[in-house]
Amino acid sequence: MDTTAKTTTVADELRTAAATLREAAKEATRGPWVKHGTLGDRQNDGHAWTITRPYCDKGAPDGCEPDCIANVLTTGAEGCEEDNLREADAAWICLANPLLAEPLATALEHAAKEYEHFGTRSDWTDCPTAASLLPVARTINGGAA
Repeated sequence: MDTTAKTTTVADELRTAAATLREAAKEATRGPWVKHGTLGDRQNDGHAWTITRPYCDKGAPDGCEPDCIANVLTTGAEGCEEDNLREADAAWICLANPLLAEPLATALEHAAKEYEHFGTRSDWTDCPTAASLLPVARTINGGAA
């Protein structure tokens, strides 16, 4: 989704972010994601990580195919130190997997409706959800929070 066009209202910004999340998650490897040390010479150096969808039972009712054990990101190729990834960063990436997209997009859309209904006040006292999610939307949309 092209988010370069300028939005004109707070509600537009919130809805643009919701659409961006859904579009980005649509083709991504399904969550949840987990991290483990990348196999090879750098396996134990603390900077070589693989992020993957965990193993699942292929016969499970959640229909884990086709993403069962799919690698999302691998760093720390043998002999390569330019692609270091700290463990905390790997953990953060796992947390921000596509399972987060739909609930967050729904919250952003709810905030847009809240703003349209109550957002005429300059102090936003009646729009706490919109006020708290606007920095999130602006970050997703590529602007300053």
